[in-house]
Amino acid sequence: MARQNQRSAVETTAQMSSVKFANALLVPAITAQIAFAPEPQLTNIRQFTRGGRNAEAYFCPDGSDQHLVSTGTGATMCSYFLPDAGEILDVSTSATDEACLPRPDKSKGYAWTIYNAYEIDATNGDESNLRTLFAGPGCDAEATVSARGDRIVFRSSKDGDVELYAMNLDWSDVRHVTYAPGYDGGAFSSRDAREIVYRAHHPTFNLELAEDRRLLAQQLVKPTRMEIFSRDTDGASVRQLALNGAANFASFFRPADSEIIFSWNMNDPDANRPPP
Repeated sequence: MARQNQRSAVETTAQMSSVKFANALLVPAITAQIAFAPEPQLTNIRQFTRGGRNAEAYFCPDGSDQHLVSTGTGATMCSYFLPDAGEILDVSTSATDEACLPRPDKSKGYAWTIYNAYEIDATNGDESNLRTLFAGPGCDAEATVSARGDRIVFRSSKDGDVELYAMNLDWSDVRHVTYAPGYDGGAFSSRDAREIVYRAHHPTFNLELAEDRRLLAQQLVKPTRMEIFSRDTDGASVRQLALNGAANFASFFRPADSEIIFSWNMNDPDANRPPP
C-alpha cells in the first residue's frame, strides 16, 4: 500500500536512532510485474489483485488461492488466518446489517468509519460454518492471532473508547490490553508471542480529547496522526517507537523480532491524508 512521497521505515525496538528508509511508489493497476528502479531493497514485487478496493493481505500458513470466503453481504474488513489454515477470521456486519454501510462524509475531513455493526466472525475457507466469535456493543475489528496461535488480539469501542483487547480462540478470557484515551488498533504479535506492535493516537489536550469523543459518537476516527507502540502481550511495559506527528501505519515484526517495519506519510504534501 505504498504511495508517492511516502517511505517505509524499518526500526529497531530498542533504539529510535537506528532507522533505515526505503522509497516506495504507487504503480498503475495495469502493471503485471512491479519494480521501482531506484529501490535496491524491494525485489520480485508482483501484483495480485486488479480492480476494486483491496487492502491488508496476509499469508495463509500453507498457501492459498483467490476465492470468496465471506457471505457476500454487508461490509467486511480485517480478515486473518486462524491456526487451522482452513479457518479465517472475518470482521463483518453480515449478522447485523446485510446492506452496504455508508462511507464517511468527506466534507468533515479524512476519517475512518468504526461502525458498531462490525463483529468478529470465523468461517471455513469454503464459506461454510460461519460463526460469531465476538459480538457486543461498539465496533469490534482488526482481529489478528498471536504467533503461538492461542490468543486473538483485536480493537473494540465496546467500553466507550477504542482500545485493544485479547481473548482465547473460543471467545473466553477477554482482557483489556490498552487503557489510554484515544485510538489503539492494528496490533500484531511478535514471533515469540511476547510482544505486540500497534498504532495509536492518545490526545493530550482537552480540546483534542473532546474532538476525539465527538467523532467516536459519530462512529468515526481521524487517523491523520498515529504513532507506533509496542508492549508486552499482558499489557505491561509499553514502549513508543515512533514520535513524528505523522500517520504511521501497518507496523509488523520482522522475523528476528529485533526490528519493526511500518509505513508513514511524513513527506505527503497533504498532511491530512494518511495511507489508505
